[in-house]
Amino acid sequence: MTRETELATLNLISQALNQAVDVRNAMQFALENLLEAMELETGWIFLADESNQDRWMGRGYSLIATQNLPPGLALDQDKPWTGGCDCQGFCNTGKLTEAYNEVRCTRLRDASGDRRGLEIHASAPLKSGESVLGILNVAAPTWDAFSEESLNLLTTIGSQMGV
Repeated sequence: MTRETELATLNLISQALNQAVDVRNAMQFALENLLEAMELETGWIFLADESNQDRWMGRGYSLIATQNLPPGLALDQDKPWTGGCDCQGFCNTGKLTEAYNEVRCTRLRDASGDRRGLEIHASAPLKSGESVLGILNVAAPTWDAFSEESLNLLTTIGSQMGV
């Protein structure tokens, strides 16, 4: 990703978030444009939601946006989406403070069927000040999809989305 692409993506997402009146549409737009800039296809966003005590997707979280989930991770598949996951655990314990290259995604691991080669994901907190409001996840087939530059971009976008 070039520096120009990175800056253009930051600007586009910033403008869209500033003009948004609907959180769900704003998160979806930001996710789609971030994935395009990173030359990735798949991602999802959780928002912290203390009122959600259902075990599906993890207690205390609601899935607010998805993009191009593979069939094995489709939302009608119970196994990968039942319960919490490592990125939520990191968030709950205060360990997700910036973009993190997920060692092993429990949702991808538990997916049965076609994962379209996806093995890992990077997670970034959606932050406003010190408050973590959610989690941004982008998936890839290999570790090398996430350079230090791309993790910095994820951290910055996560902060924009949190505000």
